[in-house]
Amino acid sequence: MNRKIYILSCMALFMAVFTVSSLASLYGNWLEFGVGLSRTEIGIVQSRNALLSLLVLPLFGVISDKLGSRKNLIYTIGLLFAASYPFVLYVYKPLLQSNFTLGALVGALYIASVWLAGLATIDSFFEKVSRRQGFEFGQARVFASFGWAVAAIVAGYVIAIDPDYIFVVSSISGLLFIVVASLIKEETATNSQGSSFNLATLKEVSKTKDFWGICFFSAFVISIYNMYDLQFSVFFTSLFDKYESGVQFASFVIGIQTFFEGIMMFICAGLIVKFGAKNCLIFAGVLTAFRMIMTGVAPYPTPVTISKLLHAVEWTLILLSMFKYIASMITEKACSTVYLVGSVFVVQFFTFLFSGAVGGLYDEYGFEQTYIWMGIAIFIFTCITALILTNDKKGANNATLHPAK
Repeated sequence: MNRKIYILSCMALFMAVFTVSSLASLYGNWLEFGVGLSRTEIGIVQSRNALLSLLVLPLFGVISDKLGSRKNLIYTIGLLFAASYPFVLYVYKPLLQSNFTLGALVGALYIASVWLAGLATIDSFFEKVSRRQGFEFGQARVFASFGWAVAAIVAGYVIAIDPDYIFVVSSISGLLFIVVASLIKEETATNSQGSSFNLATLKEVSKTKDFWGICFFSAFVISIYNMYDLQFSVFFTSLFDKYESGVQFASFVIGIQTFFEGIMMFICAGLIVKFGAKNCLIFAGVLTAFRMIMTGVAPYPTPVTISKLLHAVEWTLILLSMFKYIASMITEKACSTVYLVGSVFVVQFFTFLFSGAVGGLYDEYGFEQTYIWMGIAIFIFTCITALILTNDKKGANNATLHPAK
C-alpha cells in the first residue's frame, strides 16, 4: 500500500464531502428560510435537481471509467465546488426569487454536477484508486463521513447567522479539495489507462436479473428514503419552538450521525464479508423502513434523534454492499458506470418523478403521516428485492470488500 496516496485520498474525500455537506445538510432549511419557498416548491426544486442529474450522471460515469486515474473530471468538479458562493449569491438565489421556474432549472444544472453526480463520481474515482494502491475503500471513506459530520455542525451555526454563509464555507473547502487532489500522483503501469467499458458491456450487463435487482432497490427503496432525507432538517427543526435552536440541534444530530457512519465503515466491512452483500442490503432496507415509520409514529426530538442516528448503520451498509454486489455478481471492469447508472441514476430519476408529489403530501397531510406511508412502501419493496437478487454469501466470504481489478 502506498501510504502517502492513502493519506491524501482520505484528506481529499474529507474535503469533498465537507464541501457537499456544507451545501446539502441544511439545503432544505436554506430553501425555506433563506429563499422563502414553500414545501411544495422545495419538492419541485428537488425534482428539477434530480432531472438534471439524469443527464450528468451517465456522462460522468463513462468519462470516469475512460479516464482511469487521470484527474481532469475531478478538477472540474473541484472548480465547481469553489464557485458555489458566487453562483448562489449572484445567480441561483436571485433567480429563485424573481423567476422560480428558471431559477430551479439553472440551479439544478449546478447541483446535479456538484452535489448529486459530482460526489458519486469522486467516490467512484477513489474506489478505483484504492484498488490500484492496495487499500480498502471503506477505510478511506471513513474520513468522508467525518467531513460530513464536521460540516453539518459548522453549517448549523453559520446558517443561524446568515443562511447564505454556508456557501462561503463550501467555496473555501472546495479550493482546499483541489489542492489536495493535485498532490495525488500515482505511479503505476496503468496510470493513464481507463477501463474497457463500452455500450456493448452495459447492454450485456442489462440482461442480468442482478442488475435489475439493484435498479429496483435503488428506485423503490433508496429514492423513497432520499425524498424523506431531503426535507428531514425542515421537519426536525419544526419540532422546536425556536428556529435557531432547532436548526443548530438538527445540524448537531446530523454531524453525530455521520461521525458514527465513519466508525461503521470499519464494522460494516466485516459484516459484509461475513453475511454477504445481498443480506446486508436487505437488512439495511428493513432498517430504513423501521426508522421512517418510527419517525412518523413518535414525532418528538428524542425518538427522532435515535432514528436519525441509526442512519449511520443503514447507509454504510447500502454504500459498501452496493459496490461489493456490483463487482462480485454483475461486472468488475465497469463498476463505476454500473453504480452511477444502475443505482445513482435510477435514484435521481425516481426522485425527479415523485419529489413534487411528496412535497405536496407534506403540505397536505404533514410529515408524520407521509413518513408512515413511505416506510410501509419501503418494507414491501425491500421484500421484493430479496426475491430478485442472487445470494452472494459464498463469493463474499472468498473476496475482498472492494471490487477486483
